[in-house]
Amino acid sequence: MKYRIFLFALFLIIAACGPKTKSKRAFEKLKQLEGQWASNNNILFYESWELIDDSTLSGNGYSLQETDTVFSEVLTLTLRKNRITYLAKDPAQNRGQAIPFVLKKRRGNKFVFENLEHDYPNRIIYELENDSQLNIRLETAKGTKGTEFFLKRAVGF
Repeated sequence: MKYRIFLFALFLIIAACGPKTKSKRAFEKLKQLEGQWASNNNILFYESWELIDDSTLSGNGYSLQETDTVFSEVLTLTLRKNRITYLAKDPAQNRGQAIPFVLKKRRGNKFVFENLEHDYPNRIIYELENDSQLNIRLETAKGTKGTEFFLKRAVGF
């Protein structure tokens, strides 16, 4: 009888810790974003990420046309209550309020963040191909109207 109670208690502990461990592992992978990233194609796009604490990454993304900034946003990745959220804040849109995208899927180094209520994009997909290559895709809920950015880790940025 004691053996059954022990196994049941062990099962409950493992079940309670499962999602938290999964989210923490995913956030550990996202910490690889820390640093400077720059596009290597015709759209000049940059992202910069800084680890604030064990559950927050702060960043900004911007696009340049020659020397003029044509797009800028403040980015945040947070791990709160076993949930990873990507927040994008463009001061010129949404009355300056951050738009949340919740991590819905993760496979290896590919992270799919969604907000089906937002006009565009509904999905933001980050894929870390390796230590120096980051691919970002913006798309609708149906996977259409995709915009892709291919970034390399910048050295001496």
